[in-house]
Amino acid sequence: MTRVRNAFTLIELLVVIAIIAILAAILFPVFAQARESARQTSCLSNTKQLGLGLLQYVQDYDERWPLWIYDTIGPTRDTPDRPWGPWKNEHVGWDKAVQPYVKNVQIYRCPSTDDGDQYTSSNDDSNRTGVVAYAFNAHLSRRDPGDPLLQTNLAGARFPATTIMLAEVSRANSTGETTCEVSWLEWGYNAGHDRQLNGDGNAGNSGWDGNDGGGYKVNYNALCKNGTKTYWGNTAALRHHKGGANYAFVDGHSKWYNGDASCVVWDTTLSNGVQGNQTGRTMTYIP
Repeated sequence: MTRVRNAFTLIELLVVIAIIAILAAILFPVFAQARESARQTSCLSNTKQLGLGLLQYVQDYDERWPLWIYDTIGPTRDTPDRPWGPWKNEHVGWDKAVQPYVKNVQIYRCPSTDDGDQYTSSNDDSNRTGVVAYAFNAHLSRRDPGDPLLQTNLAGARFPATTIMLAEVSRANSTGETTCEVSWLEWGYNAGHDRQLNGDGNAGNSGWDGNDGGGYKVNYNALCKNGTKTYWGNTAALRHHKGGANYAFVDGHSKWYNGDASCVVWDTTLSNGVQGNQTGRTMTYIP
């Protein structure tokens, strides 16, 4: 009499489970990378559209860049920052200037960047509020008419194809976020390129390696070699898209750069005693 088997043995079942586990271990990282690639592409599109919006603004205003921030006055101050969200409206800046050209607030969000806290208390700039996931190069503009930074016009950019216009931040903020070659020109909730690249454990003190008597000296050699790679509890912004980030440039193009490749913004070239990239061969914040 032939006996018909109608069930799996324990060994067969364990083998099937092991095969499924191996396949999952192989495929899940692939799925995660594909998802991040989609986010990276979406973010790159955002930087492109915002960059074009800024250039449209510049063409309408005598080739001058918008002020990157000034205080909100009048009855709208401390009210919800519409149409961005429920965050307090305490400042006006480049994002507000560009919004009529892009007619969209969703493109200010990077899919890989968390929104800021919904913070409403007045007279406190220490919290990261809002949804703006991109920072404007403060070297192109200034805070207000009394700001010591000189506002640069479009024609004043010597190297438009390599001068950064917008960069990413670790956590989204409200109006006023800037990024530039030196941290002490920052305003807002994220520090400069050094912390956005290497996080809280960045080399030196906010990227600076001492005082040379008349100014500051950048710790160039350590910028890409040290750091925790996390900032404010998030992956450092200039590495969170598969080790890199998206940038918009003054000539209107946008591009992804590997995090370590962005270290070239700390060019050691000197011209008339001014520290920074003066050659146009590498990406830079100095217009």
